[in-house]
Amino acid sequence: KKLDSISLIREIDNEDISRYYSKEHYVIEYEKNRLIFYDVIGDNEYQYKEELFFKWNLLPESKTIQGYKCKKAKVTYGGREWVAWYTLDLPLNAGPYKFKGLPGLIVKITDVTNSYDFEMYSIKKHQYLPLKKLYHLKNKNERIIVDRAKYNEIRFKYNSLSFQEKMNLLNKTQGVLNEIVFTSNDGSNPFENQRNVNRSKTNNFIEIDHKM
Repeated sequence: KKLDSISLIREIDNEDISRYYSKEHYVIEYEKNRLIFYDVIGDNEYQYKEELFFKWNLLPESKTIQGYKCKKAKVTYGGREWVAWYTLDLPLNAGPYKFKGLPGLIVKITDVTNSYDFEMYSIKKHQYLPLKKLYHLKNKNERIIVDRAKYNEIRFKYNSLSFQEKMNLLNKTQGVLNEIVFTSNDGSNPFENQRNVNRSKTNNFIEIDHKM
């Protein structure tokens, strides 16, 4: 969020902005409550379908964010508790990441651990551009189709690898990431080595469960 703000206002003041950079890039296509999620892991493009019905708890609190009067709501998703602020001044059924389903645009949403914090910086109108021309790494018949639980497992394991281990996967055949195994031969260790155990402890992926 801060990197986006810095880039927009172009006032860096010698601040090291590399610490705000995220390599997480994904695309979500919505049609009503159904979505298709696309992400690139290594040299593969994954996709999964999901149907969402967020059970929002609307709360009476209100405050002003980015000049908009916002109301508060809470929801549980992906193993996290989220606090959202939405505005009726912008009656759009939309928000960051997968979040939607409130009577106004979600201006800000944060998980209760403050690990993830999304906030609108500005809102503008842009000419519609087809998603296919902007994102996809692979042709439709080359994408790996999995379910949400399998994708989250693959992403979690991949993020726990070292840079060199990730590079070693780039020349593998399509779909190999589905077969990454982190268990030892006797099943006593949940990861292949202690380095991956340590990395997994700081692998704070946005979805920490594999279920709805």
